Amino acid sequence: MAIEIQQEKQKVNIMTVLIAAVIVGALFAGVYFFLFKRPELIDVVLPNDLQNLSSISNIPFQPERVFNSEKYKALREYGGQIIVPQAGKANPFLP
Repeated sequence: MAIEIQQEKQKVNIMTVLIAAVIVGALFAGVYFFLFKRPELIDVVLPNDLQNLSSISNIPFQPERVFNSEKYKALREYGGQIIVPQAGKANPFLP
């Protein structure tokens, strides 16, 4: 007579399989979108007012003309010096 030993069949947990499938799918989608898919280029159309501003950037700035002008020298300061009070006490541990 032969002795038969029956092995228990392992049950497959459906939730574990679904979670693993979602993780693997997310990994494949991430790799595809980050490495293989080229983004669509967006055409930027500037209004006419902004297109004309490029000529302003070519104007040379000469600060000596500003500082030596009569209008700059005629400017006067009407406010006084701002005095910043010292915050806190000299010894913060004294009452």
